[in-house]
Amino acid sequence: MIQKIKNIKNVGKFKHFSETDDAISFGKNTFIFAKNTQGKSTLCAILKSLTTNNPDYIVGRKTFNSAGQNVVIEIDSDYVFNTAWNKNYKIKIFDSDYILENVYSNDLINEDKQERIASLILGEKGKELEKAWQEARLAIGDNAQREREISAIYSSTFDKTVEDFSDFLKLKDKKDISNEIKSAKNKLDSFNNQKEISSVLQDISDKIDEFSLDKTELDKTLQLDQKIINDHLSKHLKTSEGAINFISSGLNIMKDSKCPFCSQDIVSGEPAKLLEAYNVLFSENYKTIKKSLREAVAILNNWEFEKNALTYFSKLGKLGLNTGFGARVESVSAQRKKLLGELNKKNSDLTYEINFESFEEIKKVLLTLKDEIEKLKTIYGKSFSESDLANLKVEIVKLEIQEKRFKKTWIDLSDEYIELGKKYKEDLKPKEELTFKAKNDYANGILSEYQTAINDILSKLGADFELTSFSFPENRIEKIKLFKIKFNGYGNEVSLIDSDAGYSIKNTLSDSDKRLLAFAFFVVDIKNTKDLPDHIVVLDDPMSSFDIDRKRQTIQVLRDELFNVDDGKPQQLIVLTHESNFFTLLDEYFTDDKKFLRIKYFKEDDTSKIVPCDIDDEFLKQAHYKKLEYYEKCANGEIEDINLSNMRVILEEAIKSKNYLIIDKSIINSGGIINWYKENVGTDEINQKIDDIFPNLSHHTQSNGVSETVYEESEKKAFVVDFLNLLLKI
Repeated sequence: MIQKIKNIKNVGKFKHFSETDDAISFGKNTFIFAKNTQGKSTLCAILKSLTTNNPDYIVGRKTFNSAGQNVVIEIDSDYVFNTAWNKNYKIKIFDSDYILENVYSNDLINEDKQERIASLILGEKGKELEKAWQEARLAIGDNAQREREISAIYSSTFDKTVEDFSDFLKLKDKKDISNEIKSAKNKLDSFNNQKEISSVLQDISDKIDEFSLDKTELDKTLQLDQKIINDHLSKHLKTSEGAINFISSGLNIMKDSKCPFCSQDIVSGEPAKLLEAYNVLFSENYKTIKKSLREAVAILNNWEFEKNALTYFSKLGKLGLNTGFGARVESVSAQRKKLLGELNKKNSDLTYEINFESFEEIKKVLLTLKDEIEKLKTIYGKSFSESDLANLKVEIVKLEIQEKRFKKTWIDLSDEYIELGKKYKEDLKPKEELTFKAKNDYANGILSEYQTAINDILSKLGADFELTSFSFPENRIEKIKLFKIKFNGYGNEVSLIDSDAGYSIKNTLSDSDKRLLAFAFFVVDIKNTKDLPDHIVVLDDPMSSFDIDRKRQTIQVLRDELFNVDDGKPQQLIVLTHESNFFTLLDEYFTDDKKFLRIKYFKEDDTSKIVPCDIDDEFLKQAHYKKLEYYEKCANGEIEDINLSNMRVILEEAIKSKNYLIIDKSIINSGGIINWYKENVGTDEINQKIDDIFPNLSHHTQSNGVSETVYEESEKKAFVVDFLNLLLKI
């Protein structure tokens, strides 16, 4: 507990207080009196800072035009504040801040304040259960927050109107997704370049039509002994080409069977065979076949279909249309080479029968290619609608989202999100439900008990109302409405929350009642403090606005009710007040281990100080007793300059005290107490004494025109002696 406050520097009115004398040591029950503005609230703020570890309570009260603050409080050791405390101590403080923070808000006990009160009622175990539930709720909140963060990352990265996040999580991995995206983008490009594509497709179609070979003439053969001619030419002539032309001219002028070159008859044998071969060679049929071969070879050599087709396909690819016709072009190229080979064989030997498989394959491929080109021309020859383009764009976005779904970043985030959902379902939600039920079961189990306890305290404090309808909400949505108030003699309950119509706490409780109710909750808080013996309890002017009866009742509660469920009491009680009658009542009701101190401002030192207090001398003697002691000193000669003005009020107080039960209250209020006494109680002797003394003296608040200056000091002393003897007779 606090042993003494050694030093307070530059905190409010405590500009430079420093004291280590045991005369200002604190007791187990310490009562401190201070007039307003002399430092009572400042001391309370210092203690609040000590328990909350919040330097603002002290810094905010820094003395004007000062530098540096210091507080030293001796408890089990020195607790020191310079800019912060070196350590803290457990203190429970009841003051205006406690009321505002825990009970009232604009004279109402709203839902937030009811939750604070509920925390007070439920005590340490209730706080533990509440903490467990709040931690479970917080875990759910953190879990949901992380889900929202991941969802927000998704929304900021992708268009969630195209692919909702829940659907995104369900997407399957595709190995060829890149090709699908590329294909779709090409398709979109092709939609945007359809006129150019149509033109290129027509060019390809025209190029296909250039293949116009007719195999009819090519299929013909001649029965020609090519070997005889070749042997003859190689033996007798230098070049075959010139020789052929020469021989062809000779055959045109040949008559009968005579040789056109030597006029000899050619009838049989080798010459005849040779001549027959030359006739076949230079016949019209031969010429036709040769011409067909030349033309066919020229067509195939000049066609260059492969080169042109690949150029067209490349252009289509750039326009967004990948036809996939490359393999067919390669097939045509291979078959064209084969067909040229066959034609060359035929050209060398007109008796050779051409294999037209390559020719037929070319025609087949070209026909198929032509059909597919025509289909594409049909597609790209029409106008695409905006919806077609929009749908294709959406398809591309979906494919791109699907591709990114299985990149490492989104694999990790998606797995985390799925795990968060699983954790909520399997762990967090069941735990929250369990802790909520445990909290409510405990709360409802003790509410009835504490309703009785609080109402018992209210009754002891003289309240004319009680608390009713204690209950906790059974769900998480309903706002807490812990209790209502019911007044004695009034059947209806009054809500603690303001309403537009009807009664509420704001318009039914007086300021005194509101403070009393707050004090009752503070007592409940004390009763629910498990480690109460480790705490100091401080009250700052707890009885402000209370009448004398309620002050007595409150002090009885302070004396008798500050203990917890284990009958543990606070290690120290400190009460600060500015009311002298309350201060004296504390002395009356507390009989053991009590200490009285004062906070006083000393003008000459310009600082407030904590000083010893002789309550008997300074507070317990009534004012008229002090005045009576004054006249006793006058009669004994201790005071020479005598003032007689207070003698009348002392006499009136004596008569009133002795005859209080029989004197009419209207007489007391009218100031006619002395005359009433003379007429109803006083003897002739006493009445004469009164008449001898008082007609010549003025009342301390009135004047009868008599001046004390007309009397000598000896005469005044004689009046005082007669007055004291009169009091003894009365």
